[in-house]
Amino acid sequence: MIVHVYPDEKPVHTYGFRDDPLMQFAMLFSALIHDVDHRGIPNRQLALEDEELAIKYNDQSIAENESLFIGFSKLLNKKYGKFRSIIFPERSDYRRFRMACVNMVLTTDIASPERTQLGKTKWKEAFGDPYETVERKVMKEVQKRKSNSDSAEVILDEMKIKSEQQDDSSVSLESLASQDEDDSNGRKRESHRMKKKENGSDTSSEDPEANLSGKALKFHRRLSQVGTNTSAITPPRNKRLGFRRTMDLSGASIETYDANKRCSASSDDVSILSMYELPPPEEIDDMRESVIMETIIKSADVAHNLQGFEQMAKWSDCLYLELRKAFIEEKGDDPMNGWFNNQIGFLDFYLLPLARMLDDTGAFGDTRGGVFAAMVERNRKRWTREGIGVTMKVIMEGNKQYPDKDDD
Repeated sequence: MIVHVYPDEKPVHTYGFRDDPLMQFAMLFSALIHDVDHRGIPNRQLALEDEELAIKYNDQSIAENESLFIGFSKLLNKKYGKFRSIIFPERSDYRRFRMACVNMVLTTDIASPERTQLGKTKWKEAFGDPYETVERKVMKEVQKRKSNSDSAEVILDEMKIKSEQQDDSSVSLESLASQDEDDSNGRKRESHRMKKKENGSDTSSEDPEANLSGKALKFHRRLSQVGTNTSAITPPRNKRLGFRRTMDLSGASIETYDANKRCSASSDDVSILSMYELPPPEEIDDMRESVIMETIIKSADVAHNLQGFEQMAKWSDCLYLELRKAFIEEKGDDPMNGWFNNQIGFLDFYLLPLARMLDDTGAFGDTRGGVFAAMVERNRKRWTREGIGVTMKVIMEGNKQYPDKDDD
């Protein structure tokens, strides 16, 4: 996987995914199987009706678990033995592949509160609090002061300094510019900046963006437009024991993700890299690589909303007709109720934060990363203008294809 950059754009950081063919294959495989044998009925409805699949998977991510079962049952067929020996020369390769696929397919169950919360926890473990968390804190402080005299940037800067003093990274900005610097250096820089300010040589108060770059600069600019749903990365200082590690009954520690960075599998032959002028191989950070992959697969699952308006409307219509069919078969609610407003809510509260997370991983660079959110915002504007018409058309089509039983 070669990631090209625009002129003057710094090489992107994918935490190993760029040079990790096994995980690239895992993503393709997961995308291929993630909706295999989908029944066109939500998991909730399958659980309510005690369907066989719901019993089989204990009401947990029913459709997704069945897709994994079918996909891996095929992959483990004897006739693919030679193929597996090439892809997974070591047993550990297969186990890593399977864990990644399971995580990616299950993360597409966006209707599961438990799965959604796990995804948020995993993101925070890898990249820190999302932007919305910081935005709420800033706006709460603005309302508390009951004054507009202090801008959001000023309040954020005060919170940043306070968080540094309290060793709380939830609103740290300066560390965003260099994620791999350790915390002691960050505190030294802050102390140095404060001394400069006392001496009158610090100009950052005149230009709050003067000493910011990369994601920190992006974060500051987003905050200046408070009111939109955005995300930003804040590297966590301390790892939470509960998520990264657990124990079996013997008391032995089970590491879910390797805390030690390692070199990617495709980086052995450095001569090939220099021959094609490729960037040096990345070190794999298992946790962050996994989060990037899961964010991408979730976006791919709703990719029509991240493309043009016509694509969004086309596949949203398909979903409506699928839900209408289920309703007529008494396997779900009538999608006609609130369809127009529901699409806006989905764009605002799921798609826009997800699109900005794609940007905030840094895996798409500073230039291309913002394209996803920009597309969602454009689609939302067009839906507010044209969505009523689109909704009326698909309702009439749904009534035509799947008429009410009383009309028979």
